[in-house]
Amino acid sequence: MNMSWALVIWLSVGAYAFKMLGFVVVGSRKLPEVLSRCLVLIPAALLAALVFNGTFTDAHAISVDERAVGLLVAIVAAWRKTAAHCCGHSWRRNNCRYYECGS
Repeated sequence: MNMSWALVIWLSVGAYAFKMLGFVVVGSRKLPEVLSRCLVLIPAALLAALVFNGTFTDAHAISVDERAVGLLVAIVAAWRKTAAHCCGHSWRRNNCRYYECGS
């Protein structure tokens, strides 16, 4: 086993132990509402940071290249798919709008 796999395994064990520590420390107590609302936003913020880091950085510098264009195309494609299937019909065929779907 090379060093990178050992690091991945140890980090996985550490992450799991850290998560279990949260259950032990917090237990059955309810978290404050403000903290609960903030904790819900953390995964989206981390994903956005990882995508930004992978798309706009090259070694130690910020760069804009073909990866940025690919990200833009992916965002537009995801948006069009969401808009096109808001009520299960094609966007062009039925001119579907979100407020017409009853959702």
